Amino acid sequence: MGVRSKDVLSLLEDKTCDYQNRVALGTKDAFGWKEFSYKGIGQLSRKIGRFIIEELDVLKGEKVAILSESKPEYGAAVFASVLSGLVVVPLDIKLTKYELKSILLDAQPTVMFTSQYCLETAMLLKNEIPSLKYILYLISIQKLRMLLIYMSFLICIMQSGEDVLQKLRL
Repeated sequence: MGVRSKDVLSLLEDKTCDYQNRVALGTKDAFGWKEFSYKGIGQLSRKIGRFIIEELDVLKGEKVAILSESKPEYGAAVFASVLSGLVVVPLDIKLTKYELKSILLDAQPTVMFTSQYCLETAMLLKNEIPSLKYILYLISIQKLRMLLIYMSFLICIMQSGEDVLQKLRL
């Protein structure tokens, strides 16, 4: 493995290929250890980046703020932003709302990634920062899977008719 990378994007791609099945990021949560391989982070980053560009119509060079504690999804948000040609504005969760507002008014991000821990602050800031159009919630894969199962269950109930809903009511 010689030096092949010329820039950050090339380095990210090279490392994703070289170490694709190795653990890149990990953390322990209520469900146990959550680990992301280099390949997994690469795929997640590309999906998030594609969503930002194609679905939100965010343009290359626009700014994205990240207000979250350290977690694997934070890394994916940074990589997605870089891959999409966006400028990352990392925010310290220890800052006051006043300090965050000052930084955001100056930076003028279009998108903000946030975690559950910072969601309330992010929503309050969205109302005060004219450039901020979208708040994207960094949700763990386990929570996302649980949410999808719950939504599938609700859809099944809704398709089964009113009688099932009546049986479920206490």
